Amino acid sequence: MRDLLWGCQLRDEATIREALRALRMHSPPRGPALGVEIFDIDAGHQVVLVPRTGRIQIRIHVLTPQDQRHQAARSIASWLEELVNGRPTTEEHRR
Repeated sequence: MRDLLWGCQLRDEATIREALRALRMHSPPRGPALGVEIFDIDAGHQVVLVPRTGRIQIRIHVLTPQDQRHQAARSIASWLEELVNGRPTTEEHRR
């Protein structure tokens, strides 16, 4: 299985706190899971955030067709950026 995990890094503590706040408002995290917070979003995809480091992992659902995985990851990353920056978000990734 390819292209199911995508990662990025938040740069500072304020952004990490804002990402946590925004994601928690969107969906309660699963867990606790040893220092990570796992958020279920649409279509079985997940966003995993490591608060200590700011590392974010976007997990694409295994049943997403191979040719749609890049676009799904980009779409989730854009949605997350909008969510963290307080801009209006599209309804695409709302539960």
